[in-house]
Amino acid sequence: MPEVLKKRFDLAAKRRGISLSLYMEWLIDLDPEAPTPAEVLAEEGGDRLLTA
Repeated sequence: MPEVLKKRFDLAAKRRGISLSLYMEWLIDLDPEAPTPAEVLAEEGGDRLLTA
């Protein structure tokens, strides 16, 4: 990832007072093509529920 892009993500999360991880979770929730936790588990062959 280009450093300038990483800095933009870091600053955006900081401005909201949240972690970069939470910010990334929010972003993926906005993507209609992103797989659901159940789809990820099915693809990986797991049977545990994903948690944040």
